Amino acid sequence: MRHQTYKQPLFWFAAVCVLMLTVYPLGWLFYGSISRRAGGLTLNHYADAFTAVSNIQTIWNSIQLVLWSIPFALVMGVFSAVTVARLDIPFKGIVRASSIVAFVSPPWVGAIAYAYLMSPNAGGINLIIDQLIGVKPFNIFSMGGMVFCTILFLYPYMFLTTLSALENIDSSYEEAAITTGCSPVRTLATISIPLITPALITCTIFSIIMVWSLYSVPALLGMPSKIYVFATYLFFLLGGFPPRIELASAIAIIFAVIAGLMVWLGFRLVRQAQIGRFQVVGGKGHKRLNLSAGKLRLPIALVNLLIILIAIILPYVVVVYLSFSSDIYNFSLSFTLAHHLGELGAPAMLRIIGNTLVLALATAVLGSAIALVIAFFDLRMPSKSSAFVSALAMFPVAIPSVAFVIGVMWGWIQPPVVLYGTLLIMVFAQVARFLPLATQHFRDGLNQIHVSLEEAACVCGASRFQTLQKVSIPIIRPVLIATLLLLFMSSMRDLITPIFLGTGTPSTTVMSSRIFFMWTEGEISRAAAGTVHFIVLMAAIYFVCWLLLRKSGVKII
Repeated sequence: MRHQTYKQPLFWFAAVCVLMLTVYPLGWLFYGSISRRAGGLTLNHYADAFTAVSNIQTIWNSIQLVLWSIPFALVMGVFSAVTVARLDIPFKGIVRASSIVAFVSPPWVGAIAYAYLMSPNAGGINLIIDQLIGVKPFNIFSMGGMVFCTILFLYPYMFLTTLSALENIDSSYEEAAITTGCSPVRTLATISIPLITPALITCTIFSIIMVWSLYSVPALLGMPSKIYVFATYLFFLLGGFPPRIELASAIAIIFAVIAGLMVWLGFRLVRQAQIGRFQVVGGKGHKRLNLSAGKLRLPIALVNLLIILIAIILPYVVVVYLSFSSDIYNFSLSFTLAHHLGELGAPAMLRIIGNTLVLALATAVLGSAIALVIAFFDLRMPSKSSAFVSALAMFPVAIPSVAFVIGVMWGWIQPPVVLYGTLLIMVFAQVARFLPLATQHFRDGLNQIHVSLEEAACVCGASRFQTLQKVSIPIIRPVLIATLLLLFMSSMRDLITPIFLGTGTPSTTVMSSRIFFMWTEGEISRAAAGTVHFIVLMAAIYFVCWLLLRKSGVKII
């Protein structure tokens, strides 16, 4: 069936979409990094990227943020996941549910909360400690503060990834170790964690890309102290007068190359790890180990609850308090609805909410449709062309989001098609960024369908499109719905795309960018109120989807 791919119009439609969404902007990004404003080509922008003191400091700040935040987040996530998946501790459901809520929540919640609690002069925690011992020890507007909030942002992803890996391996080897006399701690350290080494490597790789692409936390906590990392420095270059888009493109290419090399090296390590060394033979009936923690049951559970308190519960409580408090600077316990009413009644608010929903819906539908076609042809009609298009669809995962968005900006701000200042350019950017995630989801779903079902439809005269429509999609409907919801939520919580590609006018403003601008303008309570509305809207959409799908037996996280 390899020779039939080129005859499929549906495949070539998806291929053209992938080329337009990924290759086209990246080509313009490279061109922009070597172009002169007066015309011609030059490599001076790369020289400037490596020679300017501010650029070198930005690179070092970005490296520090990665080196300090990822190990701590990984330790926290692995500890919580291993104890929840393998030990008989209480409060497992609370830890799971809280982590899922945090994973789909916007990353700026923690930054807003701890900026209020740990600001150097008026932070609530600093004031309490100052009254007790006369010292204000914390300064959230520092590299340490950025690292702290980045750890809290990464923790849910680390936890859920590790938990999923542990729950999908057979525990026979762990049971054998216990039977031979190994203690639970030694079993977890020498058997359980090594078995999920490939998942941990992959998780670490993607975490590096996430940290390098993170904008909200460094913008809220680093920019006030002029501590720039990759994402915020690029925004600084683009926001100046005149905007230094060529230098920003060169720096984006440098970081993209570094990120690509790290992803390539990481996946090589994963492939080597999967060649027999960490594989476990298991079937559908594999059992999950439930070790006794003995006297440590309660202490371990309390540690997990403490992590949840710091990473999730406290930030949400503080944001809700800020949104209702009538005097946040004196820690008043008198409350008001003025911030909420003012935000809901703000000019163009209905349009901003509409922009948010339209952008998320368009991203989810278009991204899922393209990803489904790519995965289907790559798995069911394998050929060099389908493999090449699939590789292009997965390529944006190796590109830091900020670098990719600058490429999108280059590609659509000039003829023949000018899209800058419209929601459509934001849709293109988000679809391309989330395409790897959607494609992998559909690959996993289609791999669960035996090919004989689709071959039977083809034998009966169905075309590939009819087979996809009548056979494959109905079977993987839960995967399709979950992917649509995931892309929808990812689009809503995205801040990089609307900040870099939006114009600041009501026509391109979404809820996430409005919240960010309100914070930067000093409207703290209004920003907190907007955040509460944003979270309530996401929760309501999720609940409606869950309610409608529960009757049909489709489960979503």
